[in-house]
Amino acid sequence: RATLRFAWHITSLAWLGLGSVILVIGSVGPQAPMLAAIVSGTFAATGLVALVASRGRHLSWVVFFAIAALVWFGQ
Repeated sequence: RATLRFAWHITSLAWLGLGSVILVIGSVGPQAPMLAAIVSGTFAATGLVALVASRGRHLSWVVFFAIAALVWFGQ
């Protein structure tokens, strides 16, 4: 139930991250390390929201943190 309640906030974080990526691409051209940091940070924040909102019961936070780590270390 809590996951559904906070789905709006998780989606908002994803769209803010995407908006940041678009701003970077539009203003200074694609810069891979900066884009990777934005995407990684967005997924880490999403994982944190999912972890707190579900009190760890819904395991989506594991996937979000894994994506954040893979993007960060894949730079």
